[in-house]
Amino acid sequence: MGLNKQKGNMYRLCACGCGTQIPLYGSTGRARSFVIGHSRKGKRFSLAQRFWSKVNKTDANGCWEWLAYKDNKGYGHVKEPGRNGLLQRAHRVAWLLTYGPIPEGVEVCHHCDNPACVNPKHLFLGSHLDNMQYALFKGRLKSKLDQRSVVEIREKYEDGDLQQELAHEYGISQGQISRIVCHESW
Repeated sequence: MGLNKQKGNMYRLCACGCGTQIPLYGSTGRARSFVIGHSRKGKRFSLAQRFWSKVNKTDANGCWEWLAYKDNKGYGHVKEPGRNGLLQRAHRVAWLLTYGPIPEGVEVCHHCDNPACVNPKHLFLGSHLDNMQYALFKGRLKSKLDQRSVVEIREKYEDGDLQQELAHEYGISQGQISRIVCHESW
């Protein structure tokens, strides 16, 4: 079992063979055998190893499909290591593992139209505006309004129509109506 007594506590060696000493009992009172994140197979798996094992790399230049959890929009997600690890979008982790840190407020965008793709060659950094403009350019975003509708919205607003009523009538958010009537959009 490899029990050691240290500072009055009972310790054992991690069962993976790494040699790390761990308390015999965890904070829940249950017996522990492994350091969190160590495998029963005797290996530690880094985030990179865990991540790339969940990717289908059939074509070096094509999309690399994320095989694990995907949200309802098709984006892959991976949990950071550790008990309280956060869920991160898989394409962001692919960027991080390949190119390094992502600057604050910057998005990882896809050149391809596949949200489950994690091929670093298909990713680029940009602002939210860059991402939306690229999506519009690629035809992924269809505007619900045309120029005539925008003119009508502004006229109706000046005639006293409420933003919420206009939003309901045109099938867009009240925030978008506000940006239109304040000439911040369109």
